[in-house]
Amino acid sequence: MSASSDDRSSRRASARDVAVWDPLVPLIHWSLALTILLNGAILEEESNLHEWVGYPALGLVGIRLVWAIIGPQYARFTAFPPSPARAISYARSVLSGDKTVHLSHNPLGTIMIYNLWLTVIGIGVTGYMMTTIRFLASTGWKRRTS
Repeated sequence: MSASSDDRSSRRASARDVAVWDPLVPLIHWSLALTILLNGAILEEESNLHEWVGYPALGLVGIRLVWAIIGPQYARFTAFPPSPARAISYARSVLSGDKTVHLSHNPLGTIMIYNLWLTVIGIGVTGYMMTTIRFLASTGWKRRTS
């Protein structure tokens, strides 16, 4: 390698050296992952603890959505707008060998993030509904009391 290329590479930060995520984003990410792991694989579905772990999961998504409006540049919705057309184009480019680096989520990751948020919100809301008398009475479903 020549001296001039060494100088250029030492001045240019690699993608791994660029600070993108503020501390709140990974804290929410890993906390949400823990709540999903606990409720999906470890806790009994009918337990009170399952319900009480679900509420923070819903709250974490809520905080992240607010942060996507008021947070720093890379945490905002504008940094990763969902676009199925861009996701399909990105998938095709990856399959053809393109290795473009994205500082925020790539287009497929963006679709996955929005899907994850909507899924957690849906599960959280319907989970809460299952604890209400009005919902239980309207479905005719009886909860086990033993």
